[in-house]
Amino acid sequence: MANYSTSRPDLRDNGAAADLMKEKVAKAADAVREGVREGADRVQAEAAEAVDSFRNRVSERPLTALAIGVGIGLLAGLLLRKR
Repeated sequence: MANYSTSRPDLRDNGAAADLMKEKVAKAADAVREGVREGADRVQAEAAEAVDSFRNRVSERPLTALAIGVGIGLLAGLLLRKR
């Protein structure tokens, strides 16, 4: 019993340290979660902007876009055909 009574304050200290560590981990997880959310929002906004830009370019020059698409298709066909 002597060991239990002398180690009891140590257990309280360890419990308090565990609670403090738990709070720190929770705060860090929240910060990471918020950073990921902001990054995802930024990527989504940039992707939407790129799609809009592509649509505008295609609508301004449809024949050029068609020619580029055909050229890329021919090049891919030449590179990927069986020999």
